[in-house]
Amino acid sequence: MNSKDQSKRKRPSKELHNEYEGYTWDMVNPSIDRVDNSISAKEFFQRYISKRRPCILINPSKSKITAQLICQVAGDAEVQVERRTDETKTYGQNRSKEYQVNLTIDAFWKHLQDGKSRELYYLSTQESDDTFSTPCRQLLEAGHISATLEWAGSLLLQSCNLWWGASKESSSGLHHDFHDNFYLVQSGIKRFRLFPPSYNVSVYGEIETIHRNGLISYRNNPTRADGVPISKRAKLDENDSDEEDSDEDQAFIGKGFDYESDNSDDFQLKDNGNDDYDELVGHEDNDDEGSDASTDKKMRVEIGPDNSRPDHFSPLHPDDVADLGLTVEIHPGECLYLPCGWFHHVTSLCTNGECHMALNYWYHPPDCLECFEDPYSHRDDLCLAKT
Repeated sequence: MNSKDQSKRKRPSKELHNEYEGYTWDMVNPSIDRVDNSISAKEFFQRYISKRRPCILINPSKSKITAQLICQVAGDAEVQVERRTDETKTYGQNRSKEYQVNLTIDAFWKHLQDGKSRELYYLSTQESDDTFSTPCRQLLEAGHISATLEWAGSLLLQSCNLWWGASKESSSGLHHDFHDNFYLVQSGIKRFRLFPPSYNVSVYGEIETIHRNGLISYRNNPTRADGVPISKRAKLDENDSDEEDSDEDQAFIGKGFDYESDNSDDFQLKDNGNDDYDELVGHEDNDDEGSDASTDKKMRVEIGPDNSRPDHFSPLHPDDVADLGLTVEIHPGECLYLPCGWFHHVTSLCTNGECHMALNYWYHPPDCLECFEDPYSHRDDLCLAKT
């Protein structure tokens, strides 16, 4: 992408309503707390969730998820797997026929064990409306993962997903999400570069409001602090809830907010749920303006024919952000809590020949930050759309 395109897409500074009241670290010496997982849900809410403060939870109580365990409980189950044609291509096109293949878990695992194909396959989120899709559903039913996390307290779960691959090193683009994330690393290392919502990070979309809780609302789809689009809420208030509108209301509550890929002639939100957005950046595009093969691949994202980009992604590499960020590594047995709106760039690393694997739970962001018992102003809205 050229500099002219970047300048058009940067966050507006004059009309932006920044209501963020959450945590912002010392720009000179940023740091992140490491917290023992014995912390109570109420204390965790008071110290971190209500303050919108990331932290790393350590000392897990459950044994980690392994490839062998997944094959045991869901080996014959079919999943949608991203497949790139060679190691120079990127992931992220996983909802297009060219870059996706349906495999059983067992077949996918065999590819990851093969020295020639292990770099080419990646399991991310599934096109499903289920809160727990394969293989998370089977892991839940067998008692290997929890239906919710104790630390989350009264937060409402949006989805649970598994990220599993064997590429030596793969990276996401710099972006933020629309849900609170608990990211539990099972194997390998996940390296996060973090920036608070209030930092001046350029994005492709036009930001209208940064809500008090850090949720970022865009001009083309303004949302409440709990993530509900204002237009959709108005329809519900008017009892305009026929079947077609009901389907549209499902979209905002679904996985599409956190993951996008090109799957049609029109670039649009997809119901995918990928927070890690693993290896999305860095592909050659063949639009009318031509492609720049010399452009740093770390700064390129999946684009559609209309040259549009996901609103919540940045054209910048983390090293190009003016404000100082913080790099943290999440190791097996650790969990990163990351509130919505925090910008992050994720690098997945294999260690000792192992795969990199992580389990994440997305929760709807709370907008009543003073109330541990019920941190939502409109919980009924969220529950209604969920069902």
